[in-house]
Amino acid sequence: MVVSARADAEDAMRRRCLRLAVVAPPPPSPPPVKAIPTNYVSSAFHKELAGLSAKQQPALVFAALRRFEGSFQVKVEDLDAGLHALARCNRDSWTSAANCGGGGGLGGNEALGDAELQRLLGLLEQKLPSLGHETRYLATTSWALASLSQWQPQLSPKALQRMNAIFAQCEDLASSRLASFQPNNLSMLAWAFARAGVGTKDLFQRIGDESLKRLDQLQAREISNLTWSFAKTKLSHQLLASANSGTCSGL
Repeated sequence: MVVSARADAEDAMRRRCLRLAVVAPPPPSPPPVKAIPTNYVSSAFHKELAGLSAKQQPALVFAALRRFEGSFQVKVEDLDAGLHALARCNRDSWTSAANCGGGGGLGGNEALGDAELQRLLGLLEQKLPSLGHETRYLATTSWALASLSQWQPQLSPKALQRMNAIFAQCEDLASSRLASFQPNNLSMLAWAFARAGVGTKDLFQRIGDESLKRLDQLQAREISNLTWSFAKTKLSHQLLASANSGTCSGL
């Protein structure tokens, strides 16, 4: 009897423990690892690129871009920063033996790292459609591309062809968004397309129309860039006459 009562008690205790186990909440999960905000990462990366550009080290700019791409999701603003860093490197830094890896196959008239540049341009082509409302990068990226195509040693035909495709992308994206451009970005976009010798007459007409609406917001330098752009493309616009009347601020 004693043994039977003890067995019944143990059996009742086991059933109770099982019921408690079913209704008991799971143990708390460990706290999530706090991620570094991507804007901090991008900001540090952009400063690194600017530093490499100031030191005239385009090969290291390419290396930094590849390293960043391997660790983080690259955005248009990151590629834009890379293009600006490359554009600010002077001709000598692009053609020096040190930057060309000891002279391995790059001549004095060929741009450094054509394969790397084409890879960068390919990434930009992929990312531009997802730009959203950040219209300023259409202007700044166009500026960098125009500067690269004119200031650095001659680019390969494939690289230039890819640049022209990106300019066409920028025009398509910008044409319907010019109203959201800041005045300085309107003038920068016009300058870049005129400098590179690309862009349709319709694009310049639209830039002129939008700039005319905000004539009182344009500064002297912006008016100068717009005037040069229309002169370079041999196009006319009412903006030029209005600007010459001295009605814009800063003139």
